[in-house]
Amino acid sequence: MEEPAPDVRAEHEGGEDTETEGEVDEAEAPDPEEMRAALGGVATGLAEQLTTITQEVNKIREELYGDNGIGGIAQELEKMKAGSLGNLLEDTDLPISEGVRQRANATQDTKPKGAGPGRGAPFSLERERKLEELRRRIEDRHTREKKPEGLGFMEWIVIIFVMFVIAYTALPSFRVQVRQTFQELVLGEVPEAVEEVQDFGAMVEEDTDSFF
Repeated sequence: MEEPAPDVRAEHEGGEDTETEGEVDEAEAPDPEEMRAALGGVATGLAEQLTTITQEVNKIREELYGDNGIGGIAQELEKMKAGSLGNLLEDTDLPISEGVRQRANATQDTKPKGAGPGRGAPFSLERERKLEELRRRIEDRHTREKKPEGLGFMEWIVIIFVMFVIAYTALPSFRVQVRQTFQELVLGEVPEAVEEVQDFGAMVEEDTDSFF
């Protein structure tokens, strides 16, 4: 019996398929150099972003704590407190107690005598000058408050009016004089001579037509 001949064509096709699959696997396998380059690019981008974020944070911090931020606000508050301390205490009329002055003097005495003038010396002198000026203002105000105040304009008007009413009511001669003056100045009439007689200690006019 004859043995069947091996299928050479099938073997050849199987070898070609194996070679094709190997080439596809080699093509699909990632290149280490490309992967390394890609990872390096990602790391570089992250580093640049981190640097940018750090710069922005530092810039925000400088703006926040700089002269235009919290630092500037703190300086303005210090200036306002130093400048308006006298006006604030003067408006609220708060007297400076003796204990506060003693503590201020004690603090001044505890400073080292041998130390040279530093940055705090002008501020201390300015503060002491303002406190002294404030103390003088408060003392002047208290002195003015203790002085008796004179009568006002309206009070004088009321007193004069009351005196006029009393004189007009109690003195007939004063009434006659007032009526004559009124007729002469307001009505333009020349008052007639009026005779006055003594009746029970009072001057009574005989001419009743001259009354209002």
